[in-house]
Amino acid sequence: MMLVYVSRKGNTKKYADVLGKLIEIVPVKMNEVRDIEGDLVIIGTPVYNHHRVSSETKEFLAKFKNKLAKCKAALFTVSSHKNEKEIKEIMKLLPYPPVAYASFKTLEHRHKKLVGDLFGTKYRNIGKSEFSCVKTFADKINEAREKL
Repeated sequence: MMLVYVSRKGNTKKYADVLGKLIEIVPVKMNEVRDIEGDLVIIGTPVYNHHRVSSETKEFLAKFKNKLAKCKAALFTVSSHKNEKEIKEIMKLLPYPPVAYASFKTLEHRHKKLVGDLFGTKYRNIGKSEFSCVKTFADKINEAREKL
């Protein structure tokens, strides 16, 4: 299993880090991936203004199209707005529907709640409601893993 992400401003990285802790895997930046490993790839991508999926994500999906056809994928996006349109756009780039997907909101400066001591002060900007969403997504991924 792999967890790959793109993050220009740090929001997607924070979600990838928390998700990685929950499913016990180390997240890897997309541009550092040399090959697809395992039977499940979790893809995290930001969605920018005007509903644009990152070019890095599109390039990653094109580069590993054949490898992704041989495994399962899960997907999460991070945006300041509701981004169902973007998830559908990314799904079109995958050879099959993802086993799980989620849309997370961009973390704002007002989110200063600490999620217990689970992750320490490094994750101070992840609020309880955001953590709950990531936990639900992690549970879906673990369910999909059990079926593989």
